[in-house]
Amino acid sequence: MMSDVRRAGADRVFQQFLDSAPDAMLGVAPSGHIVVANRQAELMFGLSRIELLGRTVEDLMPARFRVAHRQHRCEYARDPRTRPMGARLSLFGLRKDGIEFPAEISLSTIDVGMRHLTMAAVRDITDRLHTQTHVPDDLRRREMVGAMLTAERAERSRIAGALHDDTVQVMTAALVSLERVAQAVSRCGDAEVQALVADTQAVVAQATERTRRLAFELRPAVLQERGIAHALSAMVEQAGREIGAEVSVSAPEERFDWTLEELVYRTVQEAVANIRKHSHANHITVCVDRLTDRLAAVVADDGAGFDVAAATDPSTEILHMGLHSMIERVRGAGGWIHIESRRAGGTRVAFHLPINR
Repeated sequence: MMSDVRRAGADRVFQQFLDSAPDAMLGVAPSGHIVVANRQAELMFGLSRIELLGRTVEDLMPARFRVAHRQHRCEYARDPRTRPMGARLSLFGLRKDGIEFPAEISLSTIDVGMRHLTMAAVRDITDRLHTQTHVPDDLRRREMVGAMLTAERAERSRIAGALHDDTVQVMTAALVSLERVAQAVSRCGDAEVQALVADTQAVVAQATERTRRLAFELRPAVLQERGIAHALSAMVEQAGREIGAEVSVSAPEERFDWTLEELVYRTVQEAVANIRKHSHANHITVCVDRLTDRLAAVVADDGAGFDVAAATDPSTEILHMGLHSMIERVRGAGGWIHIESRRAGGTRVAFHLPINR
């Protein structure tokens, strides 16, 4: 009599222990029938404890899984062992109302009296899968921008290689030929032809140097090797020499994710290219600061300025493709960009880009 009382008390303690578990708990006999269930299992499957007890565990999953699960259950019975949550492929549970849900199941074996029970802990992973499949928009944007930059980098490298290995070599050969022509003309003493050849030499030499510079800008090794501080200094100082402008460049020496460095460099490069082509500026300032979670950059000049509204109008994209690409690239990476410009008052391009973690 006392033994029965003790057994009943132990069963109550065991049941209370199961009911305190955060996951649905099912005790399954070797036959596959459920002999123990906790409160979480009732809530998960929409069945009362009385309805759960006596069912087979396969009754709680969609019909398409039942045959395979019976086989897995028999294999487990021959070699019982603890299997942690998520150790195998997830299954699907079936609620009383017929709704399916993805579930992870961990298994262990315990002895209850004279019986061996397989304890199954069942966890509904609907919310986790929803989070995994619905990747935050900013992360998706960064992935797309990263893929775009990778493609651009490959294309720039191809073009830079072609310019260096083919175009520059042809232009250098043309300069050599022009030098021979100049020597031949000098022997003839025709001053007019000599001047014409000299002018042609100067034009071809200038074009050769510009082509070399373009190849460098397409594939700046300094950006990859030393980071944005050194790459921006080299690029802006070169632009200043070309147009005779004073320059000021400041940027963190810290290295960042390559996509962020590429974005900062290409954005500043486009802004400086516009200054070089159109502004006739006397001063160029580039400042990049590291804030807590982003890089903040400003490119400013004291040149001619332009009509920002007209240049950024979608209907003029074909005429200002570089400017539109710069804006879309920054915004696509989850950043912010603002352009101010006044006629004869200079231009200021400010942008922020999040630091990838």
